[in-house]
Formats: sequence, structure tokens, C-alpha cells
Amino acid sequence: MPGTERRRSVRYSVKKCTARFRRRRLLLFFEGDAHRGPIVDLSSRGLGFLTKRTLTPGDVILITFEIPYDIYAMPPGFKLKARVKWIDAAGEDPKLKRVGCAFHNLKHDEHELITRIIRYGILRER
Repeated sequence: MPGTERRRSVRYSVKKCTARFRRRRLLLFFEGDAHRGPIVDLSSRGLGFLTKRTLTPGDVILITFEIPYDIYAMPPGFKLKARVKWIDAAGEDPKLKRVGCAFHNLKHDEHELITRIIRYGILRER
């Protein structure tokens, strides 16, 4: 997490969660093939995940969450747009990167749903 800390919300570690993502290629269209990466943490404003896929800060991606319903109570097929904020090395494999994203144009009801998912998941994990 390079640079100055600018988070506006607390991040929570998550378990058994995967992000399926597609990078925006043109203004309105996203890549056809989705890529997967384990989610490391989640907040009401963004998430962090691991990937070997090439991304750059500023990329807008479409994320589909693969999160166990029995833990997080997230509706299946829930998708959000996110903007890549930073990329950092993630361990010994030079190809593996940790990507930090902020949710992009998050609507009020989407923000409320993410907050409920986090609260419910945190209580269920304890």
C-alpha cells in the first residue's frame, strides 16, 4: 500500500472470497473473459485482491463477487464497478500483485448492501 494512507473506511479481512473481474476496454465495454483473484480485504468503499493479471492504476473493472452466502449473505451475481487505485507486490512470486480498488460510482443502496455484508460476515466469522 504505497504512499500516504487515505482510507475513509475500515478494511476487514475476508475468508473464502474471490473476485471475478473484467477490465474496461472501451468506454462502455468490458473484456469478455473474466479473471479471478482471491479477495484479501473488503470495506464499504473498496476491496483488495490478488492477481497475476496486468492492471494499472486508473483502470475501471467490473467485479462479480464469489462469496459464500452462508457466511456473508451476499446475493448471487452481485456486481460493482471499481477503479484500481494502487498495485503492489504480493509475496515471493514476482507476477503476483496485490491490487487496491475503490468502488466506482457506488449507489447508496449498493453502499448499504456492502456495509450489511461486512457486518454480517464479521459476526458469522467470530
